[in-house]
Amino acid sequence: MSRPFYIKQTKSGRVFDAFNIVLMILVLVAVVYPFVNVLAISFNDGYDAVRGVSICGPECSRWKTINSSWRTAA
Repeated sequence: MSRPFYIKQTKSGRVFDAFNIVLMILVLVAVVYPFVNVLAISFNDGYDAVRGVSICGPECSRWKTINSSWRTAA
């Protein structure tokens, strides 16, 4: 049985991989953040969006409405 063939990584190859990973994480955050923001604003009232509060959680008035409708439907 033959041993698998591995390419030895150089120092510049590891630096390039690290740079690539950091760059891809930044691109991922830049692409996903607007979608999460729009989703959070859609669950909040318009007044909250104008004030700059776009955190959606249990205190969200629409969340309470959606949660109560799920409970009555089930």
